[in-house]
Amino acid sequence: MKHSSIFNSLIIILAFTTLFSCSDDPMEEATVLSNITLNKTEISIGVGQTESIAVTSDTQGLSVSWQSSNVEVAQVKDGVIQAIKPGNCTITAKAGDVMAICNTEVFLTLLEINISTLELQLGASESLSLTSEIGTLEVTWSSDNTDVATVIDGDVQAVGVGSCIVTAQVGEASVSTEVIVYPNQIEFDKTEINLVIGETETLSIIPEVGELAVNWSSDNTDIVTVENGIVQALSAGIATVTARVGEASVSIEVIVYPNQIELDKTEINLAIGEMENLSVISEVGELEVNWSSDNPEVAQVNEQGLITALTVGEAQIIAQVGDATASSLITVTDSDSDPDIYVVGEEGSVAKIWKNGVSNELTGGSIAQAWAIDIDGTDIYIAGNQFNGSKLVARIWKNGTPTNLSDGTKSAYATDIQVVNGDTYVSGFEFSSNSISVAKVWINGVSTTLSNPSNTAQARSIKVVNGNVYVVGFEYEGSKSIAKVWTNGVATNLTDGSFNAEAFGLDVSNGDVYVVGNDGFVATVWKNNIPTALTDGTSTADAYDIDVVNGDVYVAGENGSNQATIWKNGVPTELTGQFVSSGANAIHVEDGTVYVAGFISNGGTQAKVWKDGVEMNLTNGANTSVARDIILK
Repeated sequence: MKHSSIFNSLIIILAFTTLFSCSDDPMEEATVLSNITLNKTEISIGVGQTESIAVTSDTQGLSVSWQSSNVEVAQVKDGVIQAIKPGNCTITAKAGDVMAICNTEVFLTLLEINISTLELQLGASESLSLTSEIGTLEVTWSSDNTDVATVIDGDVQAVGVGSCIVTAQVGEASVSTEVIVYPNQIEFDKTEINLVIGETETLSIIPEVGELAVNWSSDNTDIVTVENGIVQALSAGIATVTARVGEASVSIEVIVYPNQIELDKTEINLAIGEMENLSVISEVGELEVNWSSDNPEVAQVNEQGLITALTVGEAQIIAQVGDATASSLITVTDSDSDPDIYVVGEEGSVAKIWKNGVSNELTGGSIAQAWAIDIDGTDIYIAGNQFNGSKLVARIWKNGTPTNLSDGTKSAYATDIQVVNGDTYVSGFEFSSNSISVAKVWINGVSTTLSNPSNTAQARSIKVVNGNVYVVGFEYEGSKSIAKVWTNGVATNLTDGSFNAEAFGLDVSNGDVYVVGNDGFVATVWKNNIPTALTDGTSTADAYDIDVVNGDVYVAGENGSNQATIWKNGVPTELTGQFVSSGANAIHVEDGTVYVAGFISNGGTQAKVWKDGVEMNLTNGANTSVARDIILK
């Protein structure tokens, strides 16, 4: 039994030995590669592109790992290379312990720049920069016209007017910017252009601006048009042509004259002292009409075309606009009775006197008003006021020489004047320190207060007859203004205060005192304090002046339709058409002829004189004007 156990043990040992001698040992059988190869060992690839490489040798089943030496330049996965930014790197493939490499260059395929079009003024500079990632690659900058702009390291300097291309180049990639250089200022080759309708003129810009865009414009294309610098005259007038290049601009006034002009009258017959208006009826726009007489001793013409007949004879009155002329034959016959016509008022805030339609300034262009005129012998007296820089100063002018009535510390108005044997009597009003207007009379420059200084009041007209001084105006008593007449300083109420009322004009004839004004909305004349209505009161009306001649009562004012109106013995006559606003401020009757001074407002207020209803212009209407008083001598 003992031998049997030993035998069995040997059998078991033998079996184990046999078993282990027949098995495989993996460590003894491991695969060893000597090398691997790639299909590409060098590649160039653009930024953003991909390219595949592969192992071409037998890896005997071993896995391949991929690696980039610089993942900021290129990355790789499963042999697919992704180009990130310009530069160089090595792509490595590894199987077991052996490796293969592919030298990889990444280059730019597209460049981008921060400004696609750069606009500069001459002498200015601006920096350009690439927005593409280029790493450490070198950038080459260039300009295709260094007379317009230079560039160094992206800094562009504008050196000349025009346009050019600035280019940045990195390797084979490039990007460009258009550079436009504008002039700082431009001029025209002409300083003025005068054309006749239908003519053209070419304007050029200095300095030359090459191919730069020029924006041409006209502020009135009804008068002139402009295209590419060619100015075309279409109609008479004045227009401004402007050229703009970038921020620089230049303008020029273009005057277009008519080919011919025509007057509204070709022949006029006048008596000595008479006046007549001539007008150009052709369209001349804002152009100045130059008037002249070929025989000024016979007939003169003012700048508004108002003709005054002076002596017996003939004269040609000529109107000229540019080179176009037209004339009218004036025939003057004898008339010893026609007096000179004097009118005072304002034009464009300047006090003026017109003698037979010819104007003269009283104040050298400063702000002033001329309210009234009287003539004593050969001396001409005018009452009004003038601005001293802060206040209106009441004053009179004797033959153009001013004398102040107020001291200028408070505003004051001189509204009417009468001169008797060299003594001056002036009505008006002056504001107190409480800003209340106080009715006043100045006799030879010495003032007398007529109204209660606590009440707002104005004195508007004055007459001196047989040593008695009559003044009319109004004074507030409570909430209503009372029309008043002061006789030698003593007040008499013309109205009872039921309505606001004002007295503006005055005349004394045969001992009767006539006053005109308004009572409420009603134009009214008072004779010895007894009122007579001139209008029906349905709308506001005013009576401003009165002249009583041989028992006939003539009144000037505005009716309820805002029309300049005269009333003779209460019968109204409108001086203008119903669609024109107007006013009659003063009236004077001489030898049966009725003269009226006033204004018409039709797009602008224009001073007027009416002689027996025939309208005469005192101004050309360019500036606001009004005629306030009239007298004949």
